[in-house]
Amino acid sequence: MKIMKLAIAALAALSAVAPASAAIRIFDYIARVDQVDALVPAGTMINGSFSYDDSLTPNTVLYEKEYNSAGFEHPSFTLSLNFLGQSYSVGGEGGITDAFGGDEEDGFGIGALSGSRYISLSIWDPRNAWISGTALPTSFPSPLWQGPFDDLNNDDDLTVPHGELSFYLRPSRESFTAVIISVTPAGLVPEPATWAMMIIGFGAVGSAMRKRRAEVPARA
Repeated sequence: MKIMKLAIAALAALSAVAPASAAIRIFDYIARVDQVDALVPAGTMINGSFSYDDSLTPNTVLYEKEYNSAGFEHPSFTLSLNFLGQSYSVGGEGGITDAFGGDEEDGFGIGALSGSRYISLSIWDPRNAWISGTALPTSFPSPLWQGPFDDLNNDDDLTVPHGELSFYLRPSRESFTAVIISVTPAGLVPEPATWAMMIIGFGAVGSAMRKRRAEVPARA
């Protein structure tokens, strides 16, 4: 009977972990500087990552005739980049655009000012509706840069999914922009609240097991 009680206690403790499904999505990206006379030479390869909690509700929402946009401010928004042996990271702000008419395009952006640096990353796609309402995306179109093509819908001459990374230094005003070559999922990270529930849940299991082991010698 005590073994059955132990099993029930263990299951009850583990059930505390199950509802905690909130997690932060992380994506890796690769970019290339296609700009001359910039802070870094043309052709410089850049890699980094960005993250956010896709369960967030927006802080601001703007409804327009041809699109809706939503803005987010949360610590889970981070953006990092590495190039020429240097690493930078910012975070805190993000936004999405859900287009449904005219010349507008679905898009995603993340970036922030940190000290003397402003870093931003934008991804958009003129062909596909990959943003829905005010929900943050769980995946991205393939932002493979293939050069300019005529776009019958607007004036930006792009018909391929496109991404851009911008880096700006003040007060020197040195900067560069890079095209995003690829974006790949890097996994999920449980949020702090989830970790806390996991620790409590497994801690309860461990406590029950230790108590059970302590009871056995007492009856010998």
